[in-house]
Amino acid sequence: MFSQRGSVLSEGMGSDCRAPGDQQASKRAAAPILFGLLLALTLSGCGGSGGADSVVTSAVPPVSAPPPSAPPPVVLPPTANSIHGRFVGAITIDGVDYFGDAIVTSDGATRLYIGGPGGTSSAGLQVTKPASSAQFVGHVDWRSGFTSGTGAVIGQGCSAPVHSRFCAKSAPGAITLTADAGVVRGEMRVTTDAGIESWRLHLTAWDNFYTWHAGLESVVGQYKEELAEFASEGDVTMTVDGAGRVFFQSPNSACIGNGTLAPQREGTFNVYDVALTIEGCSGPYAYLNGVYDGLSTTSPSGYWDYDVSLRTWLSKRAGDASPPAALIMWGQLL
Repeated sequence: MFSQRGSVLSEGMGSDCRAPGDQQASKRAAAPILFGLLLALTLSGCGGSGGADSVVTSAVPPVSAPPPSAPPPVVLPPTANSIHGRFVGAITIDGVDYFGDAIVTSDGATRLYIGGPGGTSSAGLQVTKPASSAQFVGHVDWRSGFTSGTGAVIGQGCSAPVHSRFCAKSAPGAITLTADAGVVRGEMRVTTDAGIESWRLHLTAWDNFYTWHAGLESVVGQYKEELAEFASEGDVTMTVDGAGRVFFQSPNSACIGNGTLAPQREGTFNVYDVALTIEGCSGPYAYLNGVYDGLSTTSPSGYWDYDVSLRTWLSKRAGDASPPAALIMWGQLL
């Protein structure tokens, strides 16, 4: 809240102004008379063209308050315990390390891709399509003093003969995270029909691209899709135009995708909101037809590389009546 203060400027009298008075009287006796004459001369504009009856006044413009600004976006205040960013590493399930690629936004939206075993180096992405995979879709909150949240694990690649056990039924999950010097550790407790499983997370921050500002000019282009379930041997090219419109078509699955991609909130971080409708999928891919929401970000394929790839985490929108589905996409800029 800003305040404005006006300033009052007073001008001294001209050098030709003289106050009459008895030069032989004492200074003490003349002081009240001099003061009154000086005041009268000042108000009448001594030496000016106005008469003794004219009073010069200056209008002071009223001070108006600045218009109210728009309220800022609602973002959870960062604390010493807050965790948001892009994280890559390993998820240990029943003693086996799986590839993990996560994004946690500044307002707590959380997406975690669980890929196939192997390829879990924090220095590079898993760029081959695994036999099965899954995605955790949820939300975390750090206002409780530590980062924790809930969501669901949804199976991916469900059209394949061998697929994730979470294809038939998604599983609720709870997640807790802690961070220390760019390393995020945590636990996911996943509730299955067989009981509660404990998954261990060990991820490293990929902040080299995440801290960039998001802008459509940074994602415009064509991307050769490598990991999406509907794509086969690089037969899909996804296009993002200058207005943020997204389009792809797959000859293998007959899937056609149309949607939008836009910087999240004010583009403070390199995160984009994605809305996508997939239609026309046939055969075992038909379950992919539906409306999706998700998040997207750019990065190199390896932390120290110089190429550009687009990672997108998607899941069917809440309330979509079609079978549940989740998709992970990764495409290299052509």
